[in-house]
Amino acid sequence: MPRKRPTNRTGTGAGPQLFLSYRRNDSIEQTNRLEEALTREFPGVAVFIDRMAVAGGQDFEREIRQKLQTSLVVLVLIGPLWMGPLQDGNSRISQEGDTVRQEVELALQGLATGRHVMPVLVGGASMPAPDLLPSGLQALSRINALPLRSGDDQAGDLARILARIRAIVDDPLCPPVRLFLPRTFDGEDQRFRALNTSFHAAYQTLQALLATCSSQASALRHQAESTLACLPYWPGEHPAIALIARDEHTGRSHLDRVMDSPLGALGAVGNLTGLGHLRSLEGRNRQELDMALRLGSAFAATALALKPVATVGWVYYTSKQRFIHIYPWAHSRVVAFDKRLLTMDFYLRGTARANPQRAVFWTAPYEDHYGKGMMVTVGAPVYRGNSFLGTVAIDLGTDMLNDFVSSHRMARGPVFVVNAEGELIAAPGIARSSDTGKRLLRDALPPELTLLPSQLLFSRAGTWIVGRHVLLVAPIANTDWQLVHICERSTV
Repeated sequence: MPRKRPTNRTGTGAGPQLFLSYRRNDSIEQTNRLEEALTREFPGVAVFIDRMAVAGGQDFEREIRQKLQTSLVVLVLIGPLWMGPLQDGNSRISQEGDTVRQEVELALQGLATGRHVMPVLVGGASMPAPDLLPSGLQALSRINALPLRSGDDQAGDLARILARIRAIVDDPLCPPVRLFLPRTFDGEDQRFRALNTSFHAAYQTLQALLATCSSQASALRHQAESTLACLPYWPGEHPAIALIARDEHTGRSHLDRVMDSPLGALGAVGNLTGLGHLRSLEGRNRQELDMALRLGSAFAATALALKPVATVGWVYYTSKQRFIHIYPWAHSRVVAFDKRLLTMDFYLRGTARANPQRAVFWTAPYEDHYGKGMMVTVGAPVYRGNSFLGTVAIDLGTDMLNDFVSSHRMARGPVFVVNAEGELIAAPGIARSSDTGKRLLRDALPPELTLLPSQLLFSRAGTWIVGRHVLLVAPIANTDWQLVHICERSTV
C-alpha cells in the first residue's frame, strides 16, 4: 500500500514542508547555505530553520514539534560535532532532553506516514554507527546520506540534494513554475547566464529579421496612401486599366493579357482580379483601382529586397471593393479573387474594428490557397483619411522561420516560435511548409509540460524553471509571437 504524504502541501498554513535539523556549533554555515538554496529552488514551499521561524516568547519545543509534524522532508545535517561530545566522554545526543535528538526522533516516527528523512553529511563527517546512537535514532543510520562538501564540490552536491527533494516535493502531474532568480550559492548561475546570452542573441537576430519584413509592409502602406493623395494631381490613368478584361462565364475581371504587354515583360504589375466589371468603377473607387495597379513596381521591389533574408510567396493589395492585385503574376485560372479572401486574417486584422491603431500586423500560419504551402503574413491597413480601404500584405513561407530556428538550436533542446493562441509558427521537424493544417504548441512540448496552462506560461518573458525543465521565453515586438527555448535543467 503506498505511503501517504503529510498534509499541507501548499507550504502555507499549519506548518512548513521542509525542516532543517542541525547543531549550531557543528554545521551552521552549511545549514545557512542549504537554506538559501532551498528557498530559491522551492519558492512556494515553506522552509523551517529554528533561528528564523521561532519568534521570541514562543514555546520552543512546542513550535519544533508542530513544525515537524507537518513537514514533508526533514534534512538532518550531520557534521563532526553532531553527536555533541562532552568533557566527561559522553555525548549530548544520548541525553533525552537534547533538542537535536528530539527533532530526529520525531522526524523518524513519521517515516511510516510518508515523511522523508534525509541525512546530509557536512565537514567530512560520516554516518554514526547504530550502536553509538540511542534506540530511537538507530533507524537514521540505515538511511542513505548525501554529502554537502565545501569548495569546488559544493555545486554538484547541492544539485544532487535539490534533485532528491524535487522528486519528493514536485507533483509530476503539475510541476511548479518558478522564475529563475540568480543567486551566488553554486555554479548554476554562470551556466544560466551563458544560456541566456545565446538565447538573447537568437532573439535579437529574429527581431531584426521580422522588423525588416515589417518595415517593408509599412513602406508599401505609405506608398499606397501617398499615391492616393497624389492621384488627383497626376495626368492620366495607369495603362494597365485599359487591359482589364471581364470573363463573362465567371463574372470576374482580370489582367491575364498584361503578360503580352510591355508592363508584363518588365514585371511592373502582377495580376489584378476582382468581382464584377472593374473597368466600370468611377470616382474614388476608380482611383483606388489605379493606386493598386501603381503598387506593382513596389511589389516587385519588395520581393527583391527580402530575397536575401526571407522566402516571399506573394505580395498583394486586397480591397474591400472585392478585388486583389497580387505579385508575381499568375493566370486568373490559378490565382483569382474570391469572397473568402475577405474573411482571412491578412485582411481582417487590418480592418478598423480589429486594428484601430492601424498597426502593422502578423498572422498565424495558414495554408496558402494557391499551393505554396504554409504561410505567415505581415500586413498593414491602407486608409484614405478615416476610411479603411484594404490591406497590403507580404506572404512568407514558414520554412524561412524554420531554417532560422534550426540554426539556433541550443543546449540539447528545441527553439521554436509560438503565438498567443498556442499555434506553432516555427518548429523544426514539427511544423513544415508542406503541412496541410496548423501545428499546436503541445506538439512541441515534452510530455511533462503538456498539462501546463500554455497561454499563461508562454506569454511571460523570463527564464522559468518547471520541474526538471528550463524554459526561456521572449515576446517578439509588434507581434503576438514568442521565441521559446526548452531544455532539461541537467543539460544547462
